[in-house]
Amino acid sequence: MPFEQDHDHTTTIPLTPTLWVSWSRQRAWHGETVSIRVRSANVQPASAIELRIGPVGAPAFDTVLALALNGGTLDHNYVIDWRPPQAVPVGATDFVVVARLPAYNVDSAPSAKMQVDLSPPLFSA
Repeated sequence: MPFEQDHDHTTTIPLTPTLWVSWSRQRAWHGETVSIRVRSANVQPASAIELRIGPVGAPAFDTVLALALNGGTLDHNYVIDWRPPQAVPVGATDFVVVARLPAYNVDSAPSAKMQVDLSPPLFSA
């Protein structure tokens, strides 16, 4: 017996672009290279992305521009070199990164914090 009614009960909804960002390490020294990892969902391939780096609870002081997602992912090697003109607040040790998709006006949640030792280590004899 053939079915005579409409079986297409689809509902169109917009897909919200989503970003996740993380550091490759939990602790680093000034001058070291770390990797910033970005993962995405519902984003067009080769979308432009910005990375904003700053202390926990304070505005970002460094922005990395001109990056693009490749297959929904990005692993960017970042050198921690925060000499002037970056204005790192005095006493800041915990830093986060936020990824931004300018085309969609979407920001990720802040990453887990990474502790950075900005002064050289002092060893006793």
